[in-house]
Amino acid sequence: MRKGFLTIGIFLLILGITITAFSLLPIPLTTTKTFQVEKSSTEINESFIVPPREHQYYSKDFRTGASYESKLLISFSVTSGGNLDINFWVTVDTEFLKWRAGETSDSYIYRDKASSFNETWTLPTLSPLYFVFDNSFSTTASKTVSLKVSRIWFESEQREIIEDRTLLPLVSSYVGIAIVFVGIAAAGASIISKSKKAESKS
Repeated sequence: MRKGFLTIGIFLLILGITITAFSLLPIPLTTTKTFQVEKSSTEINESFIVPPREHQYYSKDFRTGASYESKLLISFSVTSGGNLDINFWVTVDTEFLKWRAGETSDSYIYRDKASSFNETWTLPTLSPLYFVFDNSFSTTASKTVSLKVSRIWFESEQREIIEDRTLLPLVSSYVGIAIVFVGIAAAGASIISKSKKAESKS
């Protein structure tokens, strides 16, 4: 019976050490995680001249491959002409046609006599957009404008990464330590009992 206690004690000792080790020692493990990756594409990249009393515009349909989570990075600068300024706005086709007809119209973005613009803008609609540059206030000076419009969006991608992780949760280490003590106690009691028996025989 004492031999059985010793065997049980050793078994519990080994089991407790194993559980504790699996709870505390990190092991490199390969896992697959999903990341949101930023993507971008250049939609417009042009330099052009807007004569005095004239306007220039670029239209773009963002419905292809776009989503309501898409953003636009709109950047332009007036590089030459007059006071390096121009009226700029972004609108949809119906509002643009109203403006050309001399009617009151609305726009999403408007800058009066701006020399430059550089902002990230969330798409409010998937309708075709018009980027309008109006130099009608100038009587003699043509304006040279550089325009760049990029679309930005996020896509989900899965990647394999290596992480240091324990095989068992940290709380298991307390159970492992408790089992170690029980194993030591059982093995110790068996050894002490065996020692006392040997002394009594002598």
